[in-house]
Amino acid sequence: MAKRENGSGSIVKRKRANGTKYFAYTPMRYMISENGRVKGARDTIGAFDCRSEARRALDEWLKHPTLKINFTLQQVYDDWAPAAFDLITIQTRTNYETCWQKIKDYPMCNLANKQVKEITTGELRELLNYYAKPHKVKQNGAEVDEKALSKSYISKIKALLTQLYRHAVENNIVDRNYAELVKLPKMEENKKRAFSDIEFAILERNWRTVAGGDAVYALCYLGFRVSEFCQLTQFSYDPKNKTLTGGLKTEAGKNRVVPIHPKIQPIIDAWVSRGCQALYCDEKGKPYNKDSFRTKVWNPAIRALGLPDDLTPHSARHTCGTRLSASGARPEDIQRILGHEDYSVTANTYINQDVDTLRAAMQKMA
Repeated sequence: MAKRENGSGSIVKRKRANGTKYFAYTPMRYMISENGRVKGARDTIGAFDCRSEARRALDEWLKHPTLKINFTLQQVYDDWAPAAFDLITIQTRTNYETCWQKIKDYPMCNLANKQVKEITTGELRELLNYYAKPHKVKQNGAEVDEKALSKSYISKIKALLTQLYRHAVENNIVDRNYAELVKLPKMEENKKRAFSDIEFAILERNWRTVAGGDAVYALCYLGFRVSEFCQLTQFSYDPKNKTLTGGLKTEAGKNRVVPIHPKIQPIIDAWVSRGCQALYCDEKGKPYNKDSFRTKVWNPAIRALGLPDDLTPHSARHTCGTRLSASGARPEDIQRILGHEDYSVTANTYINQDVDTLRAAMQKMA
């Protein structure tokens, strides 16, 4: 053991299976045990290949002491999340939660349970690269092929990592935000598109024959974003006026009223009759989030229908807007149904449609 000043920590040389390591320990701290005895404890700062590295780490710890020095990425997330989630919207929180699940599910190495100070920028880069290409995901105990995540999704995973590393820097776990050094992989943004007339005809003819087909079909007539759809509850439904109220993203989109098209009214009635908290729920009555809905409902249904896998949940929203427009619905009515802000200020501010006006627009859609 290297001789150091009292109270300055210690370095111990140990032989390990992978070679000799030098362990750096924090200074001893003392506490009273349950039986009234004084006992000492010290924390491991890390294991190093040479004494000079261990000494450097210990000296750095003495400048910025923290009991979180050996926190794993999971522990950093758990430490960061409570305060962070109080300051963000429900939608942003959902985004972070789904991105964190992707990090936990990454099969190449167990990043979540690895000490943050030992994670390399190369490992962070490989994580993003993995999801930027077609990959495998576990589903019901089996591995299934999954297409590459969108550029937007990859950006959100990096944004979460950047937040976690910022928290780690603030707590002296690492000396810099290494997530910021990782560049996003080069990839084309997937262009969202509507169902073609032929594809929609296939859906309309066969949605009853596949699990999840009801949700795919209904979304094409509702126009909700999938995150908005997953947060609809029994209380979102107005049985008297036959409408759903929901929306999250923009001021124009929040709490918007969407009339239910007659073709999907039986579907909505069936969902409501289940009595789940969420309007659309799984077999156990649990709600989906946008990620689990995509992987467990949308993708399997699209494949079972024999439709192209470039049709995403957002394609249903495009389909709703496209078919409304083709049916002759007014731009301001489409705007209100979809919750857009990109029509004219006049349409946004001075034209106020009631439910009957929106219903007339919805009825125009075949």
